[in-house]
Amino acid sequence: MPYLEERGDAKSSAGEEALTASRMVRIVGAYVRPHGLALAGFFASMLLSAGALLLLPKLMATAIVQGAQRHEWRVIVVIFGLGLVWTLAGALRNFLITWVGERVMADLRTAVFRHVLGLSPAFFEKRRTGDIISRLLTDVALLKTAVTAALPYAPRSIVMLLGSLIVMLVMDPAMTLLVVLLVPFLVLLWRSVGKEIRRLARETQDRLADLGAVVEESINGIRTVQSYQSESRVGAIYENLVRSGLQLTYRRLRLGMGMSVATGVIVFLLIAGMLRLGFHQIHSGMLTAAQLTAFLFYAFFAAISSASISEAWGFLQRGVGAGERVLALLNAVNPIQEPQDPVPLPAGKGQVEFRQVEFHYPTRPRHYAIQRLSCTIGAGQHVALVGPSGAGKSTLFHLLLRFYDPQAGEILLEGVPLTRLSMQELRSAFAVVSQEPVIFSASARENILLGRPSATETEVMEAAQAAHAWEFLRTLPEGLDTQLGERGITLSGGQRQRIAIARALLKDPRILLLDEATSALDSESEHAVQSALTRLGKNRTTVTIAHRLSTVRHADWILVLKDGRIVGQGKHDDLLGDCPIYARLAKHQFLTDTKAL
Repeated sequence: MPYLEERGDAKSSAGEEALTASRMVRIVGAYVRPHGLALAGFFASMLLSAGALLLLPKLMATAIVQGAQRHEWRVIVVIFGLGLVWTLAGALRNFLITWVGERVMADLRTAVFRHVLGLSPAFFEKRRTGDIISRLLTDVALLKTAVTAALPYAPRSIVMLLGSLIVMLVMDPAMTLLVVLLVPFLVLLWRSVGKEIRRLARETQDRLADLGAVVEESINGIRTVQSYQSESRVGAIYENLVRSGLQLTYRRLRLGMGMSVATGVIVFLLIAGMLRLGFHQIHSGMLTAAQLTAFLFYAFFAAISSASISEAWGFLQRGVGAGERVLALLNAVNPIQEPQDPVPLPAGKGQVEFRQVEFHYPTRPRHYAIQRLSCTIGAGQHVALVGPSGAGKSTLFHLLLRFYDPQAGEILLEGVPLTRLSMQELRSAFAVVSQEPVIFSASARENILLGRPSATETEVMEAAQAAHAWEFLRTLPEGLDTQLGERGITLSGGQRQRIAIARALLKDPRILLLDEATSALDSESEHAVQSALTRLGKNRTTVTIAHRLSTVRHADWILVLKDGRIVGQGKHDDLLGDCPIYARLAKHQFLTDTKAL
């Protein structure tokens, strides 16, 4: 568990692909393109509101000079009309870009999640669940905030800044030159501070990922935490991570505040300088008071726009920090690739062949879980796998399902290498029931329907009855529609296993992979379920990781594994005399019929 020691996971994003603001905009742009009509409406309303606002100072200056003499009502109506256009266009602009931002982030979050669902277990071996959840939820949310905060204001502010500068240049080139000379200094300030803000934002997200990992594992292991009286220790580690994240946030906020203050001071010092120059020109008769007022309005627009750009740049840099983490997840390469030209799975009853297979897990490259293993599991056979812990029994299941590919050798299904079959067709041939089955936070019906979502009510009932799940399901308040709680917390271990068996039976696969699927049942239910599995096994292959004497006696063939090798195979009675390892396991464990192999 991550809280057994405090880790420097703030560096977990190190080595991930660097992301610039422009590249982030291009990536997000791919998700924006489907919403081109709304985006066009945004730009049209933005230009309309900016144009209306840019016309107001000039008209107001005209009104001051001429309004009292003639057409005063006409000028007032025009000013009011422009103000109304500015208000309505601005409201439409904000609505459209915010809605597009929400849609884009929803699409991005869905795309990332779908990509993660397709990654092999090897990817998850090296990453914490809390970090992945943080990237999917917190980082995408921060990216959304950055996009929806920066996009509505940055383009408008840029248009306002450029428009103000153009009008100012027409009105008074000399004073406008002062503004233009300061623009490079502002850009340099934003770029230098923006890089540090992006780095701090990324580190803050790493800390949040650490927090998520601690929360998730602490809640999942709450009984262990409490039984070992570790609440204070876990709480202290969580608090330290919170404080570390808070310090990073403080530094980022301080930098952002400094950038805003520096921008404001520079801009308003510039305005003060223009006032001094403007007063001199009024005294010299080169400029009227109304013209200076209009010019200062535009200077003020330029100042406000510069401040808005500065703030939007800060938001964008925060989004880039989060975007780096999201992009790393979206760009994660699946080591298990679909074949470019898949071969259709031939008709058959589930013949499997292992040819000189060697395999080690990615996180344990020096330890081979399977070593030069060759065997054939005949179609329709019931084969039991036995051996001590770590012998490679579960690993064979993982290889059959192509969660991993072997480093050497090949595995064939119906004579076709697994790597030549599409993942959909390959996995549709298998159903798995593990010792600790996964029950989702849904109804019993929905959990069983995972086996075959298109199944009818009658088929669901038949699967539940065959697995002896209906015996307890009918006593629940809402029967099949009863919510089972997170990880099936409302059920006993045996009940969870029977739900999983019903799910596997409903799938009606060619091959059943059972990790002693009856081990959590009482003897009466075990006998009934074993009979059902035996009956169903007549038309399919069944491979069972065996923990009980009753299981190996029912098997057509037994494979004895040790250290990833087959050290014996045959029938139970033959192996007792021919395989010392099997005989020892039988003597110390099978005969009790209670302990796991």
